[in-house]
Amino acid sequence: MTREFCSALGIPRVSFASADQLWERTGVRVGATTILSGVWPACAGVHLVMDASLAAAEWFACTDGTPTCFVKLRTRDLLEKYLRGLEVRQI
Repeated sequence: MTREFCSALGIPRVSFASADQLWERTGVRVGATTILSGVWPACAGVHLVMDASLAAAEWFACTDGTPTCFVKLRTRDLLEKYLRGLEVRQI
């Protein structure tokens, strides 16, 4: 799976930040990371990647930025309203 993911992105490998680095870079805690975090100014420069089959689905659900609550919204609204102007790479 990782090999396929890296291949789709054209990169040799992925690496993940520590919990402290995630907080410093994005202001988001582990367990609360969501694609909606991409709209926060602290996340500028973070690459947003979404599976193409998810992008084509009618509905999308994710955390609300906390580790305990979730939101459900139309995928079209997510991509066209909330993430408008941000690059979301679909693979």
